[in-house]
Amino acid sequence: MSAKVRLLVVYGSESGNAKRGITRWIKKWEASESVPFTVVDFISGNELYQRCGGSGQAQAKNLESVAQCCDVLLVATSSYGDGDPPSNMRDLVQFLQHEASMNSDALVGVQHAVLGFGSSTYTTFQNIPRLTDKFLGACGSRRLAMRAEVRAPSSDASTRPA
Repeated sequence: MSAKVRLLVVYGSESGNAKRGITRWIKKWEASESVPFTVVDFISGNELYQRCGGSGQAQAKNLESVAQCCDVLLVATSSYGDGDPPSNMRDLVQFLQHEASMNSDALVGVQHAVLGFGSSTYTTFQNIPRLTDKFLGACGSRRLAMRAEVRAPSSDASTRPA
């Protein structure tokens, strides 16, 4: 029997939709037992940033700790306003952008999947999920699954591959 996949769930959500959505999906996965995984933590993007040093002290070497604590990084986030990150995801997105620009390989060995939430009525629909996916890859993480997009106001959270 193979070991369970260690899953770190990170969310960014201004209205709570992304957090509620990913919580609902995780519970369904756990109930089905079809995927052998264990959630090592369920935190906001800014909480992960704080664990990497935070307050301008976050560094690639601290980002490497993500690779040590999980096999898969699952990010559920939306965009806010003019395509900006939700307030509880802002610090992590800026940090990932910086690390990507520095050609960091801190996330080598990690796989990621991004689930984007939002309304397609905005021209900036899915901006932060797209950027997060891009920055994670640029930092060495390997995409586990294509980014999925959940359109509001959908109660069934149907998705479309990106």
